[in-house]
Amino acid sequence: MNSQITLLKPKSTIVISLNKADLVAQEKLNKLSEAYNFDSEQVIATYITSAKTGQDVTNMFDKIAQAIALYK
Repeated sequence: MNSQITLLKPKSTIVISLNKADLVAQEKLNKLSEAYNFDSEQVIATYITSAKTGQDVTNMFDKIAQAIALYK
């Protein structure tokens, strides 16, 4: 899947959000996080998030804002 991400838009920056953390067992979340932790310059972060509890939502948007600031 890593090569598919690169093919989509080679100069893009990607942040992966694994949402609904409040509904999934921690063990499953850890496995998903490992599976979506790509070794790529494009994927700058993977977050396990929950919109309901707010888990890592602010951190994720902070990371996106930092990437935008560096791009300009």
